[in-house]
Amino acid sequence: MLCASIVAEQSEACVRRVMTAIFKARGLPRVIRVDNGAPFASAGPLHLTCLSLWWVRLGIRVEFTRRAKPQDNGAHEQMHRVLKAETASPAAANPRAQQRRLDRWRREYNSLRPHEALSGRVPAELSARSPRRFHLASDPSYPDTWLARRVRSNGWIKLEGILRFIGRAFVRQRIGLQPLDQDSWNVYLEALLIGTLHRSDGSGSLRAAQFCQPEKRPKTPPKKSPLL
Repeated sequence: MLCASIVAEQSEACVRRVMTAIFKARGLPRVIRVDNGAPFASAGPLHLTCLSLWWVRLGIRVEFTRRAKPQDNGAHEQMHRVLKAETASPAAANPRAQQRRLDRWRREYNSLRPHEALSGRVPAELSARSPRRFHLASDPSYPDTWLARRVRSNGWIKLEGILRFIGRAFVRQRIGLQPLDQDSWNVYLEALLIGTLHRSDGSGSLRAAQFCQPEKRPKTPPKKSPLL
């Protein structure tokens, strides 16, 4: 357990501050598995929030469990049950006292309590810092044949004079629009396909893509040689 921290509210900003400190101290993980609740998942495109999109941009693979299937992350759910029973039933008198309880419990969990799944060893024996260093995600660039837009604070962009909704998870992100034909564009954030916009769709709605991890940005088709 890398951290057990009380935050002021269940928000992206609070969780991001805590996770930034963890990433700086321990490096970046390859994968983060989360359930479908806030602040990890949303009903928007790709089910991403600002927080989980940040992870993707850092090169972390996000795994969502199936809805209403806590067994998909059974070890984590069990840890939560034990944590609640041993530190918060009942809770301490104030947040500072509760945080002290959490810190003591985390030290015991990591360094003193043998784990059956680890053949009787403690997690501290196996834990190591990730070699993947924390970094700030840079502003993406796109091919010259694409359009680029900055998503507004309400999740919309303006394209050909029409407001089109991209998603609140992508606020302030610079997205690229790859022309597909005279009527549509694929919408990307770096190599992540968000969905497709259609000129003929007057509602401005984005047809969201199915979630998959970005690998390589699709190549721009080569320009045809001029006839001589």
